[in-house]
Amino acid sequence: MRVMVVDDQVLIRAGLGALLRAAGHQVVEAGDGAEAIRLAIAERPDVVLMDVRMPGMSGIEATTRIVADNPDITVLMLSSFDVPEYVRAAVKAGAKGYILKTTAPERVIDAVVRAVQDQAVFLPAFLARALVEEPSEQVAALTAREREVLALAAQGMSSSTVAERLALSVRTVENHLARVYAKLGVNNRAQLARLAIDRGLDLGQSI
Repeated sequence: MRVMVVDDQVLIRAGLGALLRAAGHQVVEAGDGAEAIRLAIAERPDVVLMDVRMPGMSGIEATTRIVADNPDITVLMLSSFDVPEYVRAAVKAGAKGYILKTTAPERVIDAVVRAVQDQAVFLPAFLARALVEEPSEQVAALTAREREVLALAAQGMSSSTVAERLALSVRTVENHLARVYAKLGVNNRAQLARLAIDRGLDLGQSI
């Protein structure tokens, strides 16, 4: 994949770039939000690893503009700040996930791959907690088991991983997910994660 790393700190860009190149990916680097927008048009990366706080244009604003102009580009926020407001803003801007710079290198690579596969990625999982409102009537109508499945699926876990966590069959998990989708009016996991953010679901402490 072609990955664009956006960060105002040269050492962080270089470190992430080396990590991604070692994993076989092509890397483009940008030092701020404005440059990221220009390079997104010129280089057409598959995924962007976007810092949140940078001088000038923030990563949130840059993400909004990149996703609006290039909906095929996946943006994954990479930040030093585990602030719920930043997570919510990133999701609303169009980011597919939010991970911390302290995340282990192998998990960063995994997060990039999962994000491009349209999976929501929040590492650690508590970053996906939203503290805005009480759950809607639709969410309140879910059964206890459906809530368990929802909480894990909204973190980006595959059906097989959810099944292993809950000691269920994959088919049972898929059936629960189908009912959750129908009750919540969503069609896929990315929409599920966004709803979890907007509705204030507690997605757990760790994965």
